[in-house]
Amino acid sequence: MESLFGAILLGLSKAFDLVNHDILLTKLSMYLTSDHTMQWFKSYLSDRSQTCIMSGETSMSLPLVLGVPQGSILGPLFFSIYISDLPLSIQSSDTDMYADDTTIWSSGNMCESIQQSLQENLNSANCWFSVNVMRPNAKKTRQILIGTSQKLRCADKTCMNLF
Repeated sequence: MESLFGAILLGLSKAFDLVNHDILLTKLSMYLTSDHTMQWFKSYLSDRSQTCIMSGETSMSLPLVLGVPQGSILGPLFFSIYISDLPLSIQSSDTDMYADDTTIWSSGNMCESIQQSLQENLNSANCWFSVNVMRPNAKKTRQILIGTSQKLRCADKTCMNLF
């Protein structure tokens, strides 16, 4: 029997800039990292600051207490570790992730059951975002229903309003 696939394509706002160092260090420690290595990670993330130069004027230096170092080799790795447990919060749908983009998807024969599953898991993802100080970007988030043209034609009107 033909299935329908529903997906929520989630984008995050300033994801690399919002990585909380304390949460990241806690997650790194779960990988059986030695105390010496943890101290190195903590040192690497600590005492960072930023300045801006515009039209020859330099701004005041401000401390960076959030975010992974941009342009560094470790930045993308730290971010990947930071968000690697997001799929654990999503129980009844499948999840695919690439950098700061996440797709939550579900399949079935009834639009309502797909929509319910996706909504439950979107709620779970939003809880994860809140706990981990991440912000989904509504402008970068989309939902889609995928199926054969025959299956989509057979889907009732309420289904089309869900997606």
